Amino acid sequence: LDLPRRKQILTVGTTPRLQAFYNKGFDLLTEVAKRRPDLSFIFVGIQDRWMPELRRKFPFDSLSNLTIHPHLDRQECLRIMAESAVYAQPSISEGMPNALIEAMLMGCVPVGSRVAGIPTVIGNHGFLIDQRDSHALEAALDMSLAIEPDRRAISEDIRTRFSLAARREKLVRFLSR
Repeated sequence: LDLPRRKQILTVGTTPRLQAFYNKGFDLLTEVAKRRPDLSFIFVGIQDRWMPELRRKFPFDSLSNLTIHPHLDRQECLRIMAESAVYAQPSISEGMPNALIEAMLMGCVPVGSRVAGIPTVIGNHGFLIDQRDSHALEAALDMSLAIEPDRRAISEDIRTRFSLAARREKLVRFLSR
């Protein structure tokens, strides 16, 4: 957790349908990447079958600051989380995003949209955007990169709030209503 972080923004999201590219906010992050060659972006989870259509709409090939992986095994994904400064989850719909939880466990500063479980997971450790807007996202990313976060505190908070014991206790409480 104390290793130096790259000035890179990571986002992970599965794309079983083309619409998931937009639902997960990959389009917003691509717009930011176009404006910000000083930042590196890594996308994980965009299936190869959508790339021909997406390349017609987005200039992926001209963005040297963007790397796209259709899939990574868990260990490689965790390695990238451990070197990334920021994890972005600008989704328009989401449950309780496991990748966001894992990235925070690895000490990433989270940036996400104010939908579903994202604000609950982020808690007091990151930045939320209130609208689906690439400029709002860019401002939140800049704020996240400008701070000196306590990465151990981010990780410990997630470890405590989302431990198996804590989840079990909440489930029992919910079921006994």
